Amino acid sequence: MVWAVEIRKSEAEPVRKVLLDKQYLDKDYAVKAGEEGSLWLPLNLDMYGLGGAHEHSTHSEKAELLRVELDTQCQAAVMAISDIDMRYKKKKATQEGVKAQGTPASVELALAEILTADECGQLKTAIDVIGDIAVVEVDDETPARLRTALGDAVLKANPRIKVVLKKDGGHSGAFRIQKYSHVAGDNRTLTTCSENSIRLTLDVATTYYSPRSSAERKRVAALVRAKERVCVMFCGVGPYICVIGRLSACSSVVGVEMNTVAAEFANLNIKKNKLQKTCSVLVGDVREVFPPVHKSNPLVSADEVSDPDLPTNRNVHANFDRIVMPMPHMGDSFLDVALPLVSPVGGWLHVYYFSTDEEVNLFTETIPRISLEYGRQTIPEKPHRCGNLGPKIYRWCIDVRVLPI
Repeated sequence: MVWAVEIRKSEAEPVRKVLLDKQYLDKDYAVKAGEEGSLWLPLNLDMYGLGGAHEHSTHSEKAELLRVELDTQCQAAVMAISDIDMRYKKKKATQEGVKAQGTPASVELALAEILTADECGQLKTAIDVIGDIAVVEVDDETPARLRTALGDAVLKANPRIKVVLKKDGGHSGAFRIQKYSHVAGDNRTLTTCSENSIRLTLDVATTYYSPRSSAERKRVAALVRAKERVCVMFCGVGPYICVIGRLSACSSVVGVEMNTVAAEFANLNIKKNKLQKTCSVLVGDVREVFPPVHKSNPLVSADEVSDPDLPTNRNVHANFDRIVMPMPHMGDSFLDVALPLVSPVGGWLHVYYFSTDEEVNLFTETIPRISLEYGRQTIPEKPHRCGNLGPKIYRWCIDVRVLPI
């Protein structure tokens, strides 16, 4: 029996792409025709919610969460999610729990071949996947032998994985860089991954990238209207830039990134995806690229007010129809930069932040007040949950409408 989602045939392709991007589609099983023109797509629910609040949920609980996610993000009516009989694509396994050609069906089964039950119980088998790199979480006290066994098991159970790294602490510094240690496979941190019809090359040791935000990037791209001018602050290696450039009919997408290494990858990814006509990157601190304006005069920068000798014809301001601010740990800290950049005829801000369910509406109350200080009226929409930080702490996005002056 295999967990699968039933979708109308006319809506199956966008759902299949989302499942592929998130690695929820189990490619080892064939798609099955359902009744009344529907299709059953096989699911790998072991990948759902890894590293988040739902990591240890049961398959039944994950299935219901995935149903809601697909309904929201694909605008597709999920007919059913259930465990059904499906045809295995490869040759029949020679022993229970083992795929064809001797590949274990899971990391747990691969570990069971080389470790005792007590030793297996000391290891976390959940993984994050970025391209062909798998990231595991291993306690510092874990013996080196068990750490190596986990890395070997990940490689054995996932032939597409070529590198296994372990996290060393959390994200740190202005660039939110994650430190890693090599566990198994190739000793490198450079990889190429796919999402939303684009390919991204990056170095996980020197740049920040979250594959878990791919659905959110697609959601924002779907909101972009024809001929819009879009700005993406803190653009990193360019996922928002490239996804918006690929999936929308925007006029232009300008990214701003202070990490010079990430900016180089962003420019590389723009070229590799052939988006040079639409997408570009400005290198530098967003406050220097677009200096904050003086509250009393939105057309004059704060520097010009404090220093009358500065030239007044600097091209430091731009009119954007939409500004994306994907730095949730900073919340509303850059509204003073973003608001004056919005076109006088109005536009949109996408503000990200971390919050519990109880405090989720805090920013919907503060953003309109801050906006008035810069001569703009704003109407925040209902916060949209788009990820997890930890137990009961979620990543949220508020789509904020900026009214015409």
